[in-house]
Amino acid sequence: MKTPVMLAALGLVAGLALGCGGVDADSDGQDNLASREDALPWCGNSSYQYTYFSDATYSVQVGVDICECNDSMRRSGRRTAFVQVDWEYVCF
Repeated sequence: MKTPVMLAALGLVAGLALGCGGVDADSDGQDNLASREDALPWCGNSSYQYTYFSDATYSVQVGVDICECNDSMRRSGRRTAFVQVDWEYVCF
């Protein structure tokens, strides 16, 4: 009964020793955030537009998020803490 568990543990140790599941040899272990593309969220039954500004004066627009019913979010520019909700509602 203990043999399958021991074989599984031995296989795990051997796999880790051979480099399976480790960091690539030519990588420094950090993600390259500049080239990373995450999937944008699904809007579902939400619809809204958020406009982002560079600072608290709300005079220089730097980004926008738009979500329309049952679609993926569209984003341009960048997000900041200075956001204005242009419109927002629940889809039926």
